[in-house]
Amino acid sequence: MSIAPFELIILKTHWSHQDMGNHAPKAFDALSAMDAGESVFTVTTDEIEAYDWDRQLITLTPGATDALLGNAEAQRAPEEVSALIDLKRRAGWGNRVESSVANRCFVVRTRGEFVYGGIFLEPLSQMGIAFPVARAASANGRARIALLPVHIPFMENDPFDESGASRELPIGPEAKTDIQALDRHDQFFTKWAHGITASDTATQFRRLIRDPRIWSAIAAAGKLKT
Repeated sequence: MSIAPFELIILKTHWSHQDMGNHAPKAFDALSAMDAGESVFTVTTDEIEAYDWDRQLITLTPGATDALLGNAEAQRAPEEVSALIDLKRRAGWGNRVESSVANRCFVVRTRGEFVYGGIFLEPLSQMGIAFPVARAASANGRARIALLPVHIPFMENDPFDESGASRELPIGPEAKTDIQALDRHDQFFTKWAHGITASDTATQFRRLIRDPRIWSAIAAAGKLKT
């Protein structure tokens, strides 16, 4: 059993090939039972350049980014996932890191103990996923992984902070113009997004993602950004 104080394990398994549903605890039962050895990449504190605790945004080192892309791109995605990636690429959407991990399952552990898990899901997805999801992007040659308590469509990261206070909606660029148009009338979209973000399920998983053992591990490694 691993003794690493923090692991985010990106699995070979894709959500579309698992009978894990859209809700916990069924999804957590499936995720906790998955073989962590069947992974494409594992993020430990060594692979992290910075962990923005408020936004739950992990920035990997350049070396870890290259390793993640090399491993993930060597694993062929299911046909339905590849088709979606190709469609987005033709539209000029998405990014290489996002494509490499699209729809993959992940688990987060501390010293070998399952804390939570979820799937990598792009902001534009309309899937109703009521357990944690991860966004994947890149900036300045570094992969970035944002952890959200549930899938909040069009959001690049969690619109609420640790205390549950809202901030400016982190809308992905592909939908920003359309959403701004929707919000011109009575902030229609903002109210809808805040309804999901403030739900009991999202609140529960927001706390879970911020497990104090994870905070301690990241802080001890000197990677914490507050």
